[in-house]
Amino acid sequence: MRKHTTTKTIVTSMIGSVICTSACLAASGPASFDDNQVPLEAVDVISVPGPDYERLQAEDQTRDSQIGPRRFAVQRPVNVTPSNHGTWEHMPNGRMLWRLSIDATGSKHVNLGFEDWKLPLSGEAWISSADGDWVLNRITAADNISENQLWTALVPSDQVIVEVSMHADDREEFIDNTTLTHINVGYRGFGADDDSRGTSESCNVDVICPLGDDWRDEIPSVGLYIHSGSSACTGVMVNNTFEDETPYFLTADHCGLSAANDQSVVVYWNFENSFCRTPGSNESGGSGNGDYNDVTTGGSVFLVNGSSSDYCLIRLNNSPNPNYKVTFSGWNRSSGLPSNGVGIHHPNSAEKRISSVDFVGSQGPYWIVNWGEGRTYFGSSGSPLYDSNYRIVGQLYGGSSFCTNDENDIYGKLSSSWSGLRDYLDPAGNNTVTLNTLNPYDGSANGGVCCVGLTCFIVPEENCGCSSC
Repeated sequence: MRKHTTTKTIVTSMIGSVICTSACLAASGPASFDDNQVPLEAVDVISVPGPDYERLQAEDQTRDSQIGPRRFAVQRPVNVTPSNHGTWEHMPNGRMLWRLSIDATGSKHVNLGFEDWKLPLSGEAWISSADGDWVLNRITAADNISENQLWTALVPSDQVIVEVSMHADDREEFIDNTTLTHINVGYRGFGADDDSRGTSESCNVDVICPLGDDWRDEIPSVGLYIHSGSSACTGVMVNNTFEDETPYFLTADHCGLSAANDQSVVVYWNFENSFCRTPGSNESGGSGNGDYNDVTTGGSVFLVNGSSSDYCLIRLNNSPNPNYKVTFSGWNRSSGLPSNGVGIHHPNSAEKRISSVDFVGSQGPYWIVNWGEGRTYFGSSGSPLYDSNYRIVGQLYGGSSFCTNDENDIYGKLSSSWSGLRDYLDPAGNNTVTLNTLNPYDGSANGGVCCVGLTCFIVPEENCGCSSC
């Protein structure tokens, strides 16, 4: 029994919009790279131990075969504030700059968790590798969330720089509202080298391959996500009967999401290989060339879950950037045996794959699935199972299928989860049984949800822009 997976940027867009304020700033990049600051060698450093690879790999021999999310990093709790760590200096433009250097020697990658985070209106933050090879997108006050947390995407380096600039008058406000609580050190997956990017078994099929040709509307809805800075699974954006592009995201309950960690969710979209690697080849089982550029951070709201059919539904705080062209998969809540379709997933935190269904059986609240082409793997947990009509019928719970065998996998039935999902996926109360995939980018959508403050409107995309920058 098993299967489990996962999430470079801060995105503040709400379907076609960026919610801006008078503090909108030019995206000039990290100040460290303009040669006007003190050398990085002089910046205050906080050091945490890198991973104990031998111990972690031994633990994963057992963990990976159990039901649970795939671990890719370990947490290093800290208590870092701008008053007790970091280096302050005046910038040439009259602003103040706070910088912190993070040393996690030996880590494949690093991500950060600020459980106290609220940038002042004049604030601008950057997080990057110390060598400047990897820079996360600019963070501003528009990215503040009501829960005052910030969990970042991964930086593939063991040396990371955090820097925040602000008006001098806002310095105390920044100090009072900033605490770094977690430095998460990565030991596999998502890394800068082939050993850490994540690989899958060679029989798995890239979504760019012909097997994916009939599923081009559904493939963009599937994402790799992380939570708590250390755990990874697969999930899928789902449509609702209002078809208003509310960012509902379905995954498995055993992936471990809850109201206690929902703000730590980071989703990677469109992490795919650019060409079809021949299934069964060494190339297909190795690292691909997918990038981690399409990311939605900003956390989520935990909505509902159930262990009996192993489902969990969250609502992302921020909708994906429209440039990512994320779609919303349809669903079928019928209890009847579904026709054979596919599974779409991120095995072992690797590029997105697609597997064809050979047989579906029923056992209580679960579908029993046998595969034709492709399989699933550790990290595929929470990924959607589709019927032949392109509708989700369940999410991956576990199973025994590998490229080396022809055994089955187990998916929680959407029909068994419906009592919990109904209020969100059928808000119109129409008792809808099936709903088709919504592709907001094929010309048929309503434009989506534009939010200003706490108020949201369904409007054409061109009417939902940033007017105050």
